[in-house]
Amino acid sequence: MPDFESAEAETTNGQSLAWVVVIALVGMTGVRALRGDAAWLLIVWGAYTPFVLLPAYGTLVFAVARKHRMLAVASLGLIALHLVLVVPQVFVRTPSAEPPEPALRVATMNGNGWNTHPDLTLRPLARHDADLLCLQEVSPVWADALLDGGWLDDYPHRHMDVREGVWGMALLSRIPMQIIHTDDLNEAQGIEATLELRGRALRVLCVHPAPPAGAFVDSHLDALSKILAWTVAHRDEPAVILGDLNSTPYSSFSTAMRAHVDDAWELAGKRGLGHTWPNGGMLYPPARLDHVYVTRSLGVLHAEVGMPGLSDHAPVVADIVLRANHE
Repeated sequence: MPDFESAEAETTNGQSLAWVVVIALVGMTGVRALRGDAAWLLIVWGAYTPFVLLPAYGTLVFAVARKHRMLAVASLGLIALHLVLVVPQVFVRTPSAEPPEPALRVATMNGNGWNTHPDLTLRPLARHDADLLCLQEVSPVWADALLDGGWLDDYPHRHMDVREGVWGMALLSRIPMQIIHTDDLNEAQGIEATLELRGRALRVLCVHPAPPAGAFVDSHLDALSKILAWTVAHRDEPAVILGDLNSTPYSSFSTAMRAHVDDAWELAGKRGLGHTWPNGGMLYPPARLDHVYVTRSLGVLHAEVGMPGLSDHAPVVADIVLRANHE
């Protein structure tokens, strides 16, 4: 009898724990659905969507084993939501069918402003042979490495805002750029420029909003709102928005952006989640923080995540073309 009572108690405790897990998952998911990224915890919860709902698979196994129908139904609902959110990121791709020439290769790279050997990060980046580079965290050490490595000769058209630490920015181009100016995005300035693509003006915005951590949460959300406003203003013309946005594909910002532009990785990246951060042994769950967005008048032939070198971020590279009906 004691063994039976002990087993029954263990089952009851297991069921209670499973329900606590399911209710917590439903509660957090519901709050975020209502409030979006209004608070730091909700931002983090959304950022790690591929991972935070994984416990539902465990509760489903428990529910099936113990024949708890309601627990199984609740777990299945969470699993269905998880699959709806994550599977398209892994498998669904719609690369452009436009003729491959001439394509403009763009790349974004956060090189890590504290990196004392940027040359070891620039070497793998050079293999991509990009026409346009958006660089973040451009410190004086990085500026020296760009000069010593011949990058400033290879990219004669540029705008650089070099700073100590992590707020420096640079936009480098092999193609002449016009109307170059900076936009106030709080900590790091956004760099805006116009260049020519197949006879059409192409607008470019190179950005690096602050991360949503500590005192930077409000600044982060404010910078994203400015980037979204710029995107809406230019959505009907060829435009590219790229950089380390410190925002994942599951954020409220990304959802809002998809109403106006396409994510190059989601259009033409390899299968997988395309995580770009962290690298170099940092003990954080992986996330895709670095993005290339294009307006609907542009197509993407190919997108990939490159090698990070000594940076904590990996570069994102995309080959973009002007769609035939917009030439």
